[in-house]
Amino acid sequence: MALTVAARVSLAIEFIITPRGQLMMGIEGSYGTETLPLGLSSLMQFLYGNEGKLSPYDSEFCYLLAKLVKKAQIGAEFRYVIPSESDMALFFGSVIENKIPVFWRSEDRQIAPLKINSELPIAISIEEQKGKLICTMLGRDEWLNQTSGWLTFAVDRKRFWFSNGVIRTMFTRDLEQFIARFLDHPRIHLGGAEANQFIQNVYKPNKSTLTWQVRADFTRFVPHEVHPEPVLHIDYDHNMLVLEIRYKYERIEITPQHESMTLPSNRGPIKRMPDLEGIYQS
Repeated sequence: MALTVAARVSLAIEFIITPRGQLMMGIEGSYGTETLPLGLSSLMQFLYGNEGKLSPYDSEFCYLLAKLVKKAQIGAEFRYVIPSESDMALFFGSVIENKIPVFWRSEDRQIAPLKINSELPIAISIEEQKGKLICTMLGRDEWLNQTSGWLTFAVDRKRFWFSNGVIRTMFTRDLEQFIARFLDHPRIHLGGAEANQFIQNVYKPNKSTLTWQVRADFTRFVPHEVHPEPVLHIDYDHNMLVLEIRYKYERIEITPQHESMTLPSNRGPIKRMPDLEGIYQS
């Protein structure tokens, strides 16, 4: 005996910029092979008429749709849309929670399933030039001109990030700030401590979040530890012996009052060991 698969509510979405510059999310729905009505009264009639057929997930989601979806005139046509960005955040939160199948329509009218917490379709090239890391977003011009190239939605304490068919619920603040810099700059130049912070806080925690093309030796930018060698300096000045301990890291000798916690070297920056310096000092 064949198993009967229950029909599910599914949706198709696209992002629209109105003639007045407002971002809206166009939405179409289906239930199995039938069109899902999105007008408030017709959607409520659908819910009452299918109360025993809908799964609890679909039912809860459709009640939320009834609150969020509006009918709006865009150009010469009327569309069902979610006009508020905070409501879009509520929509995506419910989609993920209730496992609603959603398809995204791109600006070239291609339709593909919405991906959740997958790798974002953003590629960053990293090269090394004159002691700096040069970060370039591949396809930046096209990315800037796409309505759905980079969108963020927030409601209460929940945030969602969207880029061309991928929605993410997990994103580090450092990565978000890094990507946002490409809105104003075609290339990002990172040197010294900023390069190290990028490697530690952006690249390493997010290797699987974006596509990275690395043509640089990161060891030249990440400080490595070298045990200091204490060197006792003895001077005779005004009939007095003056003693001072300095610390030698490879070929660099510093005093205890040296301000920087990293030191330059041919093999990349050296990370000082203040605890060990303090032991020698004692």
